[in-house]
Amino acid sequence: MVDALNLAKRLRVRSTAYVAGEPVPYFWPMRTFIHHNPLYGLEHLPFEQAVRRGAELFHARMFLPRTNYQHWQREGKVQAQTLAQEIERRAQQLPSVTGVDWPQWLHAMMQAEHDRDMVVSGAQAHEVHAALHAQTATQQTVDAAALLPALKQRLHAHTLPEAVDALWGTRLADELDELVIKSCLDFFDEDQSSWRMPGRERGLFAAWSEVTRRNARMFLRGLNVRRILDRVEDAESAVVHVMEEMGIDTDDWSAYFTRELTRLHGWTGFVRWRASAKHYYWAQ
Repeated sequence: MVDALNLAKRLRVRSTAYVAGEPVPYFWPMRTFIHHNPLYGLEHLPFEQAVRRGAELFHARMFLPRTNYQHWQREGKVQAQTLAQEIERRAQQLPSVTGVDWPQWLHAMMQAEHDRDMVVSGAQAHEVHAALHAQTATQQTVDAAALLPALKQRLHAHTLPEAVDALWGTRLADELDELVIKSCLDFFDEDQSSWRMPGRERGLFAAWSEVTRRNARMFLRGLNVRRILDRVEDAESAVVHVMEEMGIDTDDWSAYFTRELTRLHGWTGFVRWRASAKHYYWAQ
C-alpha cells in the first residue's frame, strides 16, 4: 500500500475538490420548487460572459437551433428593421476586409439551415485546394512533433478520457460516466431501489470500494480498479494516486476536477447539497 497521505496533502485534496465544485450550483431538494436559474453563481458576470461560461461548464448550447429563429422570422415575430439595425451595429465591430460587406454577409448567413458549417482545422492549403478541385493531394509525411503544440492547446481543457475519445473516436468518458451514475444511484437511492448498497454507514468511498472489488462487470470491461484500491486506503489517497498516474500537474488539478464534476453536474449538485444537509433524513 502506498504511504498514507500527510494531513497537509489530505487537506489540499479536499480543499481543491471543494473549490472545483463551487461553479456547480445545488438546487435541492427539487421537490420544493419548479424551476431554477441555470446561470446561478455567474450573476456577477456580464450576461454574454455568463452564458459563455455556463456553456463551457455545463456543455450546453448558448442559443436555440437556428431553424427556430428562422421560423419566428417567417411568422413576423422578429422585426426586420430591428434585426437589420442590430446586424449593422455588430458589423461595425468587425475588422474591415477588402471586398467583404459584413451586413450583407451576415444577412446571407442567416438563411443557412445549419448553425455552422463543418470546419476542418489543421488542413494544409494545398490539401484544401486539391479537395476543392477534385484532385489528389500530394502525400506528405506527418510531422508529429509539429502537431503536438496544436494538440496540447486543443485538448488541454479536456479530461484524459475526453482527450482519448477525441483522438480515437471511442466513448471512454461516457462509459465512465455511466459507472459513476450507477454507483451514485446505489448509494443515494433513498430506499427506493430493490438493492441497498451494503456498508453505507461507512461512507461512499468505503462502501463503493467493497462493492467494486467484487464487481465482475468492471473486471470484464478491463477496468482493473481493484489494483488501485489495493494501493490506497481512502478517497484522498485514491485521488492523488490516479492524478499522479495520469501525469496531471498539481496546478491543473482544480480545473481538471471542475471539468470532471461538470460532466455530471446534476449529481455533483446533489452531492454538494447532501454534504451540507446534516439533518436530512437520508443523510443520517
